[in-house]
Amino acid sequence: MVDTLCFNGLNARTGQYLVPPMPADQVARLARGEKLDPKELQALQRRLRHSRNVQFGPAEGIDPKEIGQTGWGVIFPFVKPGTDAAKRQAAVRAALDPLIALRRAQASAKDPRYFRIFDDVEGAWRPTDTKRKWLKRQGAGATGPANPEKVPYYLMIVASPGVVDFRPQHLLDVQYAVGRLDFDTVVEYARYAESVVAAEKGGGLALPRTAGFFGARSENDAATLLSSAHLASPLASWADEKWADWTVKTGLGANATKDTLTSWLGAGKTPSLLFTASHGMGFDCGDAKQRAQQGALLCSDWPGPQDWNTEIPQDFYLAADDLGADARLHGLIAFNFACFGGGTPKRDSFSKQSANGPTDLAEAPFVARLPQRMLSHPGGGALAVIGHVDRAWGYSFLTDDGSRRGRQTRQLDVFQSTLQRLVDGHPVGSALEYFNERYAELAADLTDVLEEAEYGEAVDDWDLATLWTEQNDARGYAILGDPAVRLMVDREGAGRPRMPLELSDSFTAPEEPAVPPPADEPPTPEDVPAAHTDFGWFSKDKDEAEGEGEAEPGMLKRFANEVGEKLRAALADVTSLEVRTFVADGQDLAEVSKLRGDELAEQASLKAYTRMALDGDVDLLVPRSNGTLDKDLWMAHQEMVKQAQAHRMELIKTALMLIKPAKK
Repeated sequence: MVDTLCFNGLNARTGQYLVPPMPADQVARLARGEKLDPKELQALQRRLRHSRNVQFGPAEGIDPKEIGQTGWGVIFPFVKPGTDAAKRQAAVRAALDPLIALRRAQASAKDPRYFRIFDDVEGAWRPTDTKRKWLKRQGAGATGPANPEKVPYYLMIVASPGVVDFRPQHLLDVQYAVGRLDFDTVVEYARYAESVVAAEKGGGLALPRTAGFFGARSENDAATLLSSAHLASPLASWADEKWADWTVKTGLGANATKDTLTSWLGAGKTPSLLFTASHGMGFDCGDAKQRAQQGALLCSDWPGPQDWNTEIPQDFYLAADDLGADARLHGLIAFNFACFGGGTPKRDSFSKQSANGPTDLAEAPFVARLPQRMLSHPGGGALAVIGHVDRAWGYSFLTDDGSRRGRQTRQLDVFQSTLQRLVDGHPVGSALEYFNERYAELAADLTDVLEEAEYGEAVDDWDLATLWTEQNDARGYAILGDPAVRLMVDREGAGRPRMPLELSDSFTAPEEPAVPPPADEPPTPEDVPAAHTDFGWFSKDKDEAEGEGEAEPGMLKRFANEVGEKLRAALADVTSLEVRTFVADGQDLAEVSKLRGDELAEQASLKAYTRMALDGDVDLLVPRSNGTLDKDLWMAHQEMVKQAQAHRMELIKTALMLIKPAKK
């Protein structure tokens, strides 16, 4: 077994491994085809350098435990107005309103910019967006620590991975703390929002400090023998010793049965924190059961590959429909180490180097149904589920000890650090930063090794294969749910048992709001919505009317606040004025005109430049052609400078008028 790598995941129809044990040289050949976008690699390397000097997460001095310092935002995809997609998104937005209102109050207490809803023309995620494009459009740097004045640290994507793929979520998560919500029905969104609000608001949850560690193991199955002995079991022992005021229960080896796991999720026995390690069930692309059961958790009921090599019955694994009405999940945070335990991408990374090219794992990428059910359970859902959205790799918690080829030792620091942060009260997005850091480090290391191989250096197949598997594993972890949730346990007393919520089985959405058209299609008068019954110009919310809290500001006040914030941001930029003039030779001007920043510089030539600082400093770049001044271009540039100066002066005058105190 020294030169063989074993992977998690079983085909439920055949009983065979999704990926059979593979020789190291074969995995190494796959790894040699791995290429990272240079800009993405630079971002990962900057993240790595940054994290070695300061703490993980947002910018220095910002406490990741405090949403009022980190900020919180929700990202919606752009949808074309008037379509069924727009109507559904409006309903989803309305279903999430209780959660959005809670986070607005928490995040904007210090600065209203720290709360953002990215759903307008500039903020919504567009089909052609990458992490870099989206961040630049928000005025944020594509690298470096999160600055909540630009983009909040905690971000929740509300979209299916078929609309906003898993890949940008992984890349955003290197810099920010990102979660995802994706349900099949609007009522599931409403249930999740109600569950989080009920857990956090007022006299919410104060659960007992209990943790459960579940590690399936089947005979002659290398993957579960490793994950049980070297992941679940040592983590349980570590937690039992480390967390003196917690109750740690285990379901390991022969005790990791479906009955055990089902009972843990039943009335009165659900831990506050659950960690599972097992095979994730897999189905072929297009299989009728794939959407409902891919990523389900295989238990020790499976006898193993020698004694059972045919279709695997549901008696051996826990799927979404096994969570009945009596399940008690409210307040749970779960970490499931299993293939596809969080979701499934469309493409199979193992097939990309085959003669036939990449093959599909699924007709479209999707979030696994089990965590969807856990988060939206009608009796109160889990707060978050951490799961893998690709194949999980058994060697992610083992590393070569350096003494002999293939001899390995446990590497549990990342798992332990993440679990410790959860127990210490960090939001789940902050806790998962250790996996993001590990991904950044491994991706940078892998690229260095691949470059060595590309330039003819001798590269050991085993080292390359294990590095590639570890990098893929670290990239694949994702948060399903709001990344700002945290364990709602009683940190001083014995805690109170969770009680079932009575969540609605239906949700009626309000009338669909207007959705702005794309940026390259300016609004027309027909796009402006007609008046509704109540726009809330001077409205007060229900809590203030009942004397229970401060009012949500009316529309005029909100508008004034937003104008003030825009002016504040604009005035921050007037300390210097910059004007650039570009020339595009032989380019499609209609396309070039849409570009900004680095993209514009790549497609057009900078011919003239002026920078004027308030302290009097002036920098000039003067256009020359064949050694002489290009007068026509310089005159055009000077005219643009004059217009920019006039615009800045008007901006300053307007700002001064708005902030001038009223006469008494």
